[in-house]
Amino acid sequence: MSRPEALNGPEADGTAGRSAAGDRPEPGGAVGVAERNTAAGRAVGVAEAGGATGRAEAPDQPEAGKTAGRAAAGDRPGAGGGGGLPEAVREVARELLLEAEETLVSLPPGAGDVRTEGLALAAEAAARFDAGLASRLLDDAELWAWTDGDGDGARVAALLTGLARRISRDAPRRTERVLTDAQQALFTVSGPARAARLRKVAEELAAVAPERGVRLAERHFAGSSAEEAVLARAALASAPTDPARAERYLARITSAAVRAATESKSVTAVARHDLAAALRLAGRVPAGGARVRALCRVAGERSAVGDRAGAAEALDAAERTLAELVAVRADGPREQAWRHTDGGGAARLRERADAPRRPDGPDTGDEEVDTARAALEAARELNDRGRGSVLRPAGARERAAAARGLAGAAERGRELAWIARDCTAGSPWLAGAASDPGTPPPHGVAVTLSPESRLPGRPAPSAGPGAERWRSQVRPESVHAAGEAVVWTAGAEVGVVGAAGAARWTAWSDEGVAAPPLPEPERVWCAADADTVCVVVESGGGPWGRLVVREPSDGRVRWWRELDRARPGAPLTLTGALVLWASEGELAALDKASGEPAWRHPLAGDGPRTVTVAGECLVLGDGRQLRALHLPSGVPLWSWPRGYGSGGGGRAVPDVAAGAVPVLDGGVVRALDRRKGYELWRFDPGAPAARLLSADGVVYVAAHRAEQGWDVVFALDAETGAVRWQRPVTRHDGPDCALELLGVRRGVLHVRSLRGGRRGLLGRTAPPFVTGLDLDGGKPRWQWDHAALAGRRPALTADTLALPLPELTGVALP
Repeated sequence: MSRPEALNGPEADGTAGRSAAGDRPEPGGAVGVAERNTAAGRAVGVAEAGGATGRAEAPDQPEAGKTAGRAAAGDRPGAGGGGGLPEAVREVARELLLEAEETLVSLPPGAGDVRTEGLALAAEAAARFDAGLASRLLDDAELWAWTDGDGDGARVAALLTGLARRISRDAPRRTERVLTDAQQALFTVSGPARAARLRKVAEELAAVAPERGVRLAERHFAGSSAEEAVLARAALASAPTDPARAERYLARITSAAVRAATESKSVTAVARHDLAAALRLAGRVPAGGARVRALCRVAGERSAVGDRAGAAEALDAAERTLAELVAVRADGPREQAWRHTDGGGAARLRERADAPRRPDGPDTGDEEVDTARAALEAARELNDRGRGSVLRPAGARERAAAARGLAGAAERGRELAWIARDCTAGSPWLAGAASDPGTPPPHGVAVTLSPESRLPGRPAPSAGPGAERWRSQVRPESVHAAGEAVVWTAGAEVGVVGAAGAARWTAWSDEGVAAPPLPEPERVWCAADADTVCVVVESGGGPWGRLVVREPSDGRVRWWRELDRARPGAPLTLTGALVLWASEGELAALDKASGEPAWRHPLAGDGPRTVTVAGECLVLGDGRQLRALHLPSGVPLWSWPRGYGSGGGGRAVPDVAAGAVPVLDGGVVRALDRRKGYELWRFDPGAPAARLLSADGVVYVAAHRAEQGWDVVFALDAETGAVRWQRPVTRHDGPDCALELLGVRRGVLHVRSLRGGRRGLLGRTAPPFVTGLDLDGGKPRWQWDHAALAGRRPALTADTLALPLPELTGVALP
């Protein structure tokens, strides 16, 4: 992990050495400055009264509007403590920060980088003396990253990643959450734009959550240089606390150059936590300029944490290493001079040999020696100066007066934030600011689709029922309707396509969950409705898993829960405001909006095989018993057969609206009273299909009638059980029913036939098909044949039948 240079140690009174917006040098205090400048230009900066000059500016972006949802914390002076800064410095810094905040949040929408960077700079300054104000400024920065992104997921991700890069060194918890949001913003983006932004997210994530960053790289960049870059960042992040894991990441890097550079940088990563370990690692860096610079970075880190003695020890080691380098560099020319017969040539060689030994002379012409010496001088100066504010109040006020004269509000607000940051640089973040994960913006601030963020599709013109309406390039294993959209899963991936077949988003299993990755391999299955996508992630490495609830519009994680016993095929039902999840020994009703448990109910054996909902009556069937619960509260209502485990268990039984709840029980359709559970009517259809369908006062059931040799669809009156109509659909020898009731759309009952001969084709076998039956009398309205219908279950949206052919395809309904 690394951060801007001013956070590693004090700079001179001014703005020199500051990186451009979004850039971040390597950690290590003075070395970052020395390596980018000549020996004479080491971290000295400009005069205290200097104006807004001397700093590389980020290009201006379109400007943005007012803030919303700001936390109250930080409005009161001194909230969060003073962090050891003098009161005069705190007073000036707070004044500048409030002015910068007001200026930046008042920019019109679209300000982008300039606003996010300015608010992040302001938060860096505030975090050193006022944790509440820092939290508010960071919340503002996050909110405006989403707002200024204007629905472009790649743009939002870039803004969030830039914010995370600025704070990662000091606020790792918030950084991980911000990067998680950046990752989710990219769900709606595809192609090179997604890959480029995702690489940056993975690299930054590896610095604060190594396992997550590496898993992200494995999924999207396996075998590439991008994966090695992420492994390098993960190794650096792991080195201070888990050297063994850092070594495992290093071992996976195939590039010798990347591995060597990472080993050198790991010295810096360890230095702040363990001086002795850092010195040992520095000793493993090849002798010469690289080792000098590594030791200087160690000194910079120790100086940053106030350990000037430790910094001096590292600098002494660097001095000895530099002397060895100079000696080696001088030996070659001296030997050549001794052998040289030409007097002038020998003199030149002797001069060349002596040049590296002149510490205060001009550049020697030996780049390695010059760079190493510059790094050492800058590191010594940094340690001698110690910590403290880099800009005194008088200089800050003079610079602020100059900044207020800038013509553009964006530049003015950002410069005021820079000045406040320079006032506080050298002081550590307050513990409260560093540990605060912050609050993400509400889901109402979401990524929306744009043409460039849609996955490529191959639309086909519609020509009536049965015609191909659209075709996507994904090859799903399952599909589910989510209102007018279609949810698909394939292995560990999940995604949504809209009504016209354009991709809304794609994600891997539990991407977007801020938690360590599950053991591989992973697989997903899901349930969905118009406003919720529920994804169950099964881990092949154990019995556990995760339930992840996503937004259908952009795939962002609404909430998630760990599953101790993720049982494949366990019922997952969405009904009204609840998600019903049946695990081993328990049925949990979770609030669809928040994930909080509404109630829990113990289950016997393997749990329910069927879940039926009618009004506020929930009926569970396990093959032995039917048990009814009050859906809003989970209170038991009754059981079937009656008298076995019935009643509320001593609690008052809620009043449930009158009506019937139709269930399949032992091959018979029973209508049971919702309140008491007694039988209202029964119907024996033959050998029924596994699923009933109820709609508008009618119960539909499909069954094989052995005496007729047909699979038949029955429409039963929900109140009386009377047969309104029946329609033979397909003929075969049985014994099971080959029909599946898909749903009712626009006055038509859609039925899938997995096999068998159609009516009128006696003795002939026809392909699987979907037929549409009129709701009034069961008359066929349309029929569509395709061999793929024998496989995975299709999904019905309002006007489309979606199924894998093997590409996900939308077929027009009547």
